[in-house]
Amino acid sequence: MSKESKKQTDKKMKRILFAIAAVTIVLIIVFICIFFLRPKNNEEQLKENMVKMGTTFYEKFYYPQITSIVENKDEFMKTLSVTGVSVTLESLESYSGTNDKTAKSMKNAKTGDKCKSESTIIIIYPKEPYGKKDYSTEWRILSS
Repeated sequence: MSKESKKQTDKKMKRILFAIAAVTIVLIIVFICIFFLRPKNNEEQLKENMVKMGTTFYEKFYYPQITSIVENKDEFMKTLSVTGVSVTLESLESYSGTNDKTAKSMKNAKTGDKCKSESTIIIIYPKEPYGKKDYSTEWRILSS
């Protein structure tokens, strides 16, 4: 094989490798877009909204009220860590105007039915060391 043909073969190989690398990068980007940047389904969106409203309620209203009233905060919060603090969508709607728009958007995307505000709830469970942001949540959403 001559030097000239070997150079041409090397150039072709470099182009092929470059093309394979480019295709691989494009496939990785497409994979990321499909699996990580996909739009949320209705249930995920409802859960996110409910948790957001519950978090705001607990951190800005409930926790400051309870800790300013109760003498033995840790003992009281320990009890709540078992039973939880159940908050209905109805309560969240009346709590603050900041949640008003979010609360009104709580609908079943397929049927258009609004979530039942008296039976759609978030339960907040305080956790040790019982600070303002030390809790977990559980939720239940029912539509009419």
